[in-house]
Amino acid sequence: MRTLIILVVAALVQDDTVTLKYGGKKGDSMAVKGEMTLTLKLDGSEDFVNMVRSSMEFLQFEKIHIRGEGERKVVKSDKKGNVETHIEYASARVDGTFDDKPYEFDFERAAPPEGLDKDKLKQICWFLSMGGPQILVDPKGVYRSNDPNKDAWSEATDIMSSGIIRFSDKPVKQGEEWTAEWKSAYKQKDNDGRFAFKQKAKIEKLDGKRATITFELTGTLEIPEAKRDKNAEKQETKLEAKGTIIMDVDTGLIRTVTSKGLLVAHYKGTDAGSGVEHELKVEQGIESKVEEK
Repeated sequence: MRTLIILVVAALVQDDTVTLKYGGKKGDSMAVKGEMTLTLKLDGSEDFVNMVRSSMEFLQFEKIHIRGEGERKVVKSDKKGNVETHIEYASARVDGTFDDKPYEFDFERAAPPEGLDKDKLKQICWFLSMGGPQILVDPKGVYRSNDPNKDAWSEATDIMSSGIIRFSDKPVKQGEEWTAEWKSAYKQKDNDGRFAFKQKAKIEKLDGKRATITFELTGTLEIPEAKRDKNAEKQETKLEAKGTIIMDVDTGLIRTVTSKGLLVAHYKGTDAGSGVEHELKVEQGIESKVEEK
């Protein structure tokens, strides 16, 4: 009898555990609505800040706010469980501030605006709202990208905004926590730096076939010594993010993602030629939510 009781208790405990993994098959889709706000702030030496801002259109944004409705689609999956998921908004409103001036656009996927190739601001806003996000993960949450220009910074932005979690290799139960550490798959183009990520995650709720999981993420850009600026007094990039996902345990499909993060790069150094001291601090904030309609 005692043996039987032990076996029954063990079975009940085992039934309370789940093996988490991303999944889905090509063609799976669900109607979603989403909202994302990206903010960008540059501080430091005035001339240096102005030079950096003028070097790239994207750095002239102060705020990008996207609200849209459409579908989350699984566009590719393979036998190893690797899944590529796209969020495709049918309509979206994009507003914010660019070069100290407000802007606002209403987009429809079925009717691209005229003159898109001639208006850089409109082009960027169309791409951000209609072109993504597009996320590739393996079953355990290892991130990859189809973008040949992907770097460590944009990889970190994708992971923060999409709430990608590295799942435990072992079955877990409600209330259980686990941690993961890894290096970014992509390097910075200018210094070969990779982010060293640390993530803590927890199953907050296990309701039937649906799991609610929270995460906290930190990261530090590690630059090889040979690639570091020898004239830099300070050269560091760090990030912090947290969020929640709700997923179907059986299929591995994500139903809701809520995330918020901040990525900060800080440089301070002296120009070897002029002796002028330069300082630049870039803060990129991101807050997003995509949920099933």
